[in-house]
Order: sequence, then structure tokens, then C-alpha cells
Amino acid sequence: MFQGQEQGFAFIAEPWPFEPDRPTLLFIHGAGMSKSFWARQVTGLSHAANCVAADLPGHGESLGPGAKTIDEYSDRVLEFVDLLCLGSPVLCGHSMGGAIAQNLLIGNPGVFRAGVLISTGARLKVLPLVFETLEKGMDTFADLTLSVALAEPHRTDAIRAEVRKSMTSDPAVAKDDFTACNAFDVMDRLSTIDMPVLVIGSSEDLSTPLKYSKYLADSIPGARLVVIDGAGHFAPIEKTGEVNAAIAGFLNRLA
Repeated sequence: MFQGQEQGFAFIAEPWPFEPDRPTLLFIHGAGMSKSFWARQVTGLSHAANCVAADLPGHGESLGPGAKTIDEYSDRVLEFVDLLCLGSPVLCGHSMGGAIAQNLLIGNPGVFRAGVLISTGARLKVLPLVFETLEKGMDTFADLTLSVALAEPHRTDAIRAEVRKSMTSDPAVAKDDFTACNAFDVMDRLSTIDMPVLVIGSSEDLSTPLKYSKYLADSIPGARLVVIDGAGHFAPIEKTGEVNAAIAGFLNRLA
């Protein structure tokens, strides 16, 4: 798996260089996370597409401050698309990354070929407990997250370590991320999305409950819903095979 930097953006990709006759999947991580969250998808779907996952500004190895609004992050993603000359990628976002993806699909219909929305919602209100916990540092926040966001069968030491490794180290950046999520609301704009969309929700997701995914699928014209049984908020890690199969099947239908 290739690791690169382009004008302050850190990213992972496979294959590299990209193969021009393939579709491209661009993965956007969630609040307080980093590009490594998507490592299983970047490698696991590289047989079907050019795969790339970037650190949003202020996260992981990307430079610059984070942002406090979904609009700001959306602008940074558009910059990254231009920098890497990604053409018309399929945009795949998890949680806050899914909010960014929705925002971009609504506001930039000619830029993206399709969208994949995983464990996200059209509105993402954040519990005060999240902000209170972040005031105590990332370790305390990580303990809370790992205790509720993973479905019980997946709370193994290995999976907990993998998710923890994918988190950003700066609680201030994470706090700004959740501030952006808390203000996000596109419920009245979903009907304007005019491209293929796959929505993936999980039966045991307590952070963005399955009803959020059902609402997205019902509100976006032509959207398809896939439910991952037995997974929590981090389905791309908890049930990698099922998530990757759903995305690969979606790509096949786009061909």
C-alpha cells in the first residue's frame, strides 16, 4: 500500500500509480479519525478500483488546522480531488465523512460519479457527553468510544487497538469535528442528489442508529440500502468482508 503526501495532504492508495481504466474510490474518514481507518478497504477493494484515503487537515499526517464546519472540510476534499487529478471518483464517507460526502454530492453534482454513505445521517446531533469526555483527553474519549461504538462481539483487543490507532491524537481537532457534526443538517436537501448512492447501515450502531441509514435511503432518489447485521459504528473494521462486498457490488452495477 502506497503512502504519499501532496501539498500537505497525507494519503494511502492502492494500486499506485492509478490505473486509468478503473473507477476511483475516495474514502473520507469520520470525526477524530484518520486515513488508516480505511486501510482494509484500500487494500481489499484494490482489485476492483483505484482506492485512496486521505487524512483530513489536522488529522493523522496531514498538515494545517482542522475545520469547524462540514462546508470547510468539503472544500478541502475538493482541493484533494484536484491535486491528485482524481477525475470523477466514487465518494465513500463514514460518519462525519458521510456528512462531508452528502454535502459534496448535493453541492457538486458534476464532480463525483456516485456516493457510498456508511454509518452516517442527514443530521448528526452530538451528545454533550462526547464534548465533556474530550475535555479529559483523547485516551478518555477513546475508552468511551470503544466501549459503545463497537458491537459486543467485536470488542476484541485486536479490533480495539486497530480503531484506537486510527484516531487522531489531538482532542481539540476532534472537538472541532464534533462541533461540525452537531451543526450538520441536510434533511431537506437529500432529494436533490441526482446520482447513484449506496447507503450502508449496521444493526448494532448506537452512534448513528440504523434508522438514520433507512432515512437516507428513503430520501435520496434511487438509493440502495445494505444492512450489516451484528456490526456497530465501525462496520468497515468490524465486518470488513461484508462492507467490501457491498461496495464492490455497487461498483459493478455502475459499470
